[in-house]
Amino acid sequence: MPHPNPYTRYAAEAGVITQEVLSDPYFTVRATFGMIPGSREAFMAAGEYVHARIQCRVGETLPTQLRSQGVAHGMRVMARFAYQAASRAAELGISAPGLTEALTHPGTFHQTLEPIATQDDNLAAGLERDFGLWGEADTPDPSRLYVFMPDGSIALRSLDWHIKKRNIELLEAGVTLRERAICGAHRAGVLATIYQNIVPLYVQHPHLVPAVLNAPVSA
Repeated sequence: MPHPNPYTRYAAEAGVITQEVLSDPYFTVRATFGMIPGSREAFMAAGEYVHARIQCRVGETLPTQLRSQGVAHGMRVMARFAYQAASRAAELGISAPGLTEALTHPGTFHQTLEPIATQDDNLAAGLERDFGLWGEADTPDPSRLYVFMPDGSIALRSLDWHIKKRNIELLEAGVTLRERAICGAHRAGVLATIYQNIVPLYVQHPHLVPAVLNAPVSA
């Protein structure tokens, strides 16, 4: 049965293709081909690979906004989020099962990526730099802003403060914040589903979270 909303279809395909990549050795290798295991680039390559396969499978039936760079960007942000969380987990000595539980905890998305996705795209771009989710981070060692909470979820330290700071900066620069610029997948109500469907790729792929957690600890 076809999905009535194109974002819903994208979310479903993200889950299907993630499992295909993890279950087929050929696709597992291709997802991070040429990238250093455990590197930020490996995480981003894997997310882009899944996005590209979705495009190949259903791209012609999806509207322009789902064939644009906006959706690909969102997949890269999720990849960088998993990388930063894994880097912090490695510093804290958190196990693979512990990190998996934290990344898939329902509270994690709702107190990290969702508050960013609900902002105007200009404001969101600044927050993504603050937390190492896109471009060159404006914060030294952004992974230290990732907090593993007592309930098992992940939070971003001082997120509300960062939102207020970026909001003031934009207003002082004369930038008009637009509600319509908020992430389309979030407006469609499926951004959390896309996140939950793609997370297994990062926690199970041997060149991603396992490679970060098993890397030698620097002195």
